[in-house]
Amino acid sequence: MSAPIWMASPPEVHSALLSAGPGPGALLAAAAQWQALSTQYAMAATELTELLGSAAGGSWQGPSAAQYVASHTPYLAWLTQQSATSATNATLQETAAAGYTAALAAMPTLAELAANHMIHGVLLATNFLGINTIPIALNEADYVRMWVQAATTMSVYQGVSSTALAATTPTQPSPMIMAPGGEMSRMSADMTSMAAQPQALESGTALDSSNNITDQLMRFMTNPLGTLQDMIQDFMKNPVAAFFAWFPLLFFIAYEAFFIPFGFTFWGVLLSAPAWLPIVLGLALSALVPPAAVEEPAHDDEPGREPARIERRNPQQDLQLAHVPSTPPMPGGSSSAPTVPSSPASSPAVPATATPAYMVYAVQEDPPAARFGPTLNEGAGAKAPAAGISAAAAAAASARSR
Repeated sequence: MSAPIWMASPPEVHSALLSAGPGPGALLAAAAQWQALSTQYAMAATELTELLGSAAGGSWQGPSAAQYVASHTPYLAWLTQQSATSATNATLQETAAAGYTAALAAMPTLAELAANHMIHGVLLATNFLGINTIPIALNEADYVRMWVQAATTMSVYQGVSSTALAATTPTQPSPMIMAPGGEMSRMSADMTSMAAQPQALESGTALDSSNNITDQLMRFMTNPLGTLQDMIQDFMKNPVAAFFAWFPLLFFIAYEAFFIPFGFTFWGVLLSAPAWLPIVLGLALSALVPPAAVEEPAHDDEPGREPARIERRNPQQDLQLAHVPSTPPMPGGSSSAPTVPSSPASSPAVPATATPAYMVYAVQEDPPAARFGPTLNEGAGAKAPAAGISAAAAAAASARSR
């Protein structure tokens, strides 16, 4: 930016600009603050110097004390530097304030300029036959002097303020208190900090979301009707924005609506599994295992023996009513009952004894080899004792069974 040409402007402009400014009060206040800051830096440097001297001289011994002093030396130098810089800046601010005060004192005032214009007008009005020519010339020369004086004053003030501003040194950040060669550790710490920033941002977002959920739940619990009314109004105005705004509460309601019927049922069944699971597994295994097949016992074929023929008869035909008469004993001993030839099993001879007459049932029985399963006439008949059957009744029963 090019410097303004002060000579091109009338003195009224310069005087008005300089007189209407904030004055030197702001510059003097800034100089006082810089000076106070310089004093604080100097006090901190003095205190740290004494502390390092006591630590290195008697408090600590060994490499730890040397490392402690070495790590604080850059910080001590920074404190000393900042104290000097602050003092210099305070001096520069005071110089700028002094330049402003000098410029304001050297600048023609607006009252002087107004008086010059008024005198010039009067002289022109009373200039009969050129009697005011010399006073008019002197008045104009005085105005030119004020013009040059105002431009020069502004130029000088600009130079002083620009120099003070350019010489002001900004403060530098304090160095890390670390041992020499610890820059790598600082770089590592900076990289770790940069890597942790996204996680911190995510954590902050999650915390805000949780706070939003808590606020909406508390509001819904305290005023459910009002909350529902606000929700409906928001959805009527802007459904998309309302969805994102009320999403935490809607998600919580949907989750509870799903978890209460299904979640409790699932966990109830899961926790009661030790009680009913063995029963279910036993029933399943019993349904999967087929029933054991009954195998017919194998019989070795005997030479000269035909397999027994099984004849199924009506159970009503097996029940016969026999009348056994009472006969006296024959002379010469007892008579043997005739046997049935060509029968699979021979009937034993039953001695004929004198028995009283009674009613018996003759029941057909299958051979032992043929009874391999449940039959219709199993257990349906009553066996008569062999001692009570006469020879004739036994022969008749054997013939009928064939």
